[in-house]
Amino acid sequence: MKVIKPQTFNSATTLVSTSAVETLSNWAAGTYALNAKVLHPLTVNGVTFKYQWTSLVANNTATPGTDATKWLQGDVGNKDAMFDGQVNVSTTGTSPLTVTIRAPLANSVGFVGLVGSQLVVTVKDNGANPAVYTRTVNLDGSIIVDFYMY
Repeated sequence: MKVIKPQTFNSATTLVSTSAVETLSNWAAGTYALNAKVLHPLTVNGVTFKYQWTSLVANNTATPGTDATKWLQGDVGNKDAMFDGQVNVSTTGTSPLTVTIRAPLANSVGFVGLVGSQLVVTVKDNGANPAVYTRTVNLDGSIIVDFYMY
């Protein structure tokens, strides 16, 4: 039996698409004003997310994450918040929120802290139709206190 280790999420390679939108622009080389806000990727322990960064100085030409005196790291961006493993920041979007991820090999998926009326999970083999698995779950306001209640 082959044991597969859990895969770490990397928004650049795993997130194919989402209907969630970002309110900030991606950082690009240039000059930024004091308190300007941008998105820029940061990799921690092999996991990459786009974070919000705030310029701490006027005429800022530094790259976010390279000089703590020039950029202040904030929360994960809206698109990546649903994957960061933290409950203090969430992804928001218009209904329906649609997310497509690429998982090389997966036999399970989990969802925590969902707010909405319905969850639809569709699994396709390399994106091809027909779907190999589809499940719809009504989110009726039930309070789930542990994984066994699913």
